[in-house]
Amino acid sequence: MDCIIMPVPLLLNLKWMMLGQNVAGIILIT
Repeated sequence: MDCIIMPVPLLLNLKWMMLGQNVAGIILIT
């Protein structure tokens, strides 16, 4: 199990998911 290598992509995925939700929220609001 790559305990050191795995968290990086997970963090990137979480950041992009949050960005996507923010963009979707802005599109829905406007």
